[in-house]
Amino acid sequence: MLALHRAVRSGAGQRPDGVSVARRGNDGGYIRAESRLMSEGNSEDQGLTGFVRLGWADPRFNDFGSFYAGGLVYTGAIPGRNEDQLGLAIAPTPARPVAPSPWRRWTVPASRRTRPISS
Repeated sequence: MLALHRAVRSGAGQRPDGVSVARRGNDGGYIRAESRLMSEGNSEDQGLTGFVRLGWADPRFNDFGSFYAGGLVYTGAIPGRNEDQLGLAIAPTPARPVAPSPWRRWTVPASRRTRPISS
């Protein structure tokens, strides 16, 4: 199965002086694909399925500008529980930094500098 979804939404923002402004362009979407990798016996409902998902969004409005994920799901792994699912997935998502990196050079304004104490 392959699916494609696109979302378009307007958003609100704020100028540096605190005035709220309307913004356009909050586009985003994702593509998802999944496929049966292995069937258990003659059953089409039980077995191993794999999936991948790729997504994107406008980073001006969203914490994540892009993401990708993948995983495996096994249906019917426990005898007598044919509809139970056991899965494993990974979704590393690059986020924009909230704070400056601690490895960047710090700049201290002259008004905050201190003088050594003379003895």
